Amino acid sequence: MNLGIGGVAVVTGAAGGLGLGIARAAANRGMQVVLTDVDGERLADAAAHLTDQGGRAVALVVDVTDANAMSDLAEFVTAEFGRVDLVCNNAGMTLVRPVHELTGEDWRRVVDLNLYGVVNGVTAFLPKMMDQGSGHLNATASVNAFKSDLFQAPYNASKAAVPAMMESVLMDLRELGSAVTASVLCPGPIATDIMQRALGDDETTREEVHGLLNQGMHPDAAGEITISAIDEGKFWIFTHPILYDTIRVKNDNMMSDGSLQTDLEWPWEEILTGGEAESP
Repeated sequence: MNLGIGGVAVVTGAAGGLGLGIARAAANRGMQVVLTDVDGERLADAAAHLTDQGGRAVALVVDVTDANAMSDLAEFVTAEFGRVDLVCNNAGMTLVRPVHELTGEDWRRVVDLNLYGVVNGVTAFLPKMMDQGSGHLNATASVNAFKSDLFQAPYNASKAAVPAMMESVLMDLRELGSAVTASVLCPGPIATDIMQRALGDDETTREEVHGLLNQGMHPDAAGEITISAIDEGKFWIFTHPILYDTIRVKNDNMMSDGSLQTDLEWPWEEILTGGEAESP
């Protein structure tokens, strides 16, 4: 892919956490980075921080669930910079709640952001990439796409849809003979506040979850893994190879006796004490 100086990257959900880590990794390679989010104040701070560190960054408040807003974003980027080389559809959210307590609106909120946010990004930017004859589309799924976690049904379902979508995108592009490429990011625990925002002040639902993901891999490390993997031409991007064995056990059960091993757990202790929270 050869991302680097002169390239233009768009990262959604970039006001903090994984999105900002991806944006920083792109900026460190000399790319012009367009950061988007719905939180204008945090977004402006993030862009200013990248600029202070010598990067080239622009902040735009955009709601990825709004297809027209994403189309306008694609028009702005191509008009302002003349091209777009990388789009990372990263914005996402979760709710931590037993499935019987979820409303239809709860499902719509999560699916609209986690799945349709990606759909809108692909729909807005892919035609422009195909017209220019180059570019890369990345989307953030999760290891939850391969093994569901407790009390996160909308998150699990929406994240499971993203790899299938991106596989379809890449297969279609190859069949059409396009030089545009695609990949899917499947992160494990990243040290962000996604779970804190999901749970809020609710101490009744798995209290220990409040700080769990916040002990994970540093977002900058995950961002570097992501951009490096795209540079290397990988389709599947995993931040935590330590989770492979859990996914294999689930798949073995599925292919052998068809059982769902509900007590199958991620190796949290190894993840959270194995030095994976360090910045690169």
